[in-house]
Amino acid sequence: MSGASLSRGRQTAAGLLLAAAIMASWAVLHIYAVFFHPLQGWGWAAAAVLAAALCWLSVGLFIVAHDAMHGSLAPGRPKINLWAGRLALLLYAGFSYDRLLPKHFAHHKHPGTAGDPD
Repeated sequence: MSGASLSRGRQTAAGLLLAAAIMASWAVLHIYAVFFHPLQGWGWAAAAVLAAALCWLSVGLFIVAHDAMHGSLAPGRPKINLWAGRLALLLYAGFSYDRLLPKHFAHHKHPGTAGDPD
């Protein structure tokens, strides 16, 4: 096995492990916050911490999707990038990865101009 493929394999494993941790953490915390967190007593103060943590994890979901779009989440594994990106954007805001992907690359091609879809 060459050093490049070993490095690529490690990158894929690390990327997928972190992506799974972010997605699972977001899902568990979101379900807890919506359905189970008490809103009496100190629960109100803890709600602010929950909201901040969910916001931070939401940014992580978008970063996972962004890395998947560029193929760096799982280098050389386009189907894994595709499905990880789809799941991350679905959790993030119900966005379609397939519709966002071409717009993302148009953004990179025309940043800050009239042709930038952002």
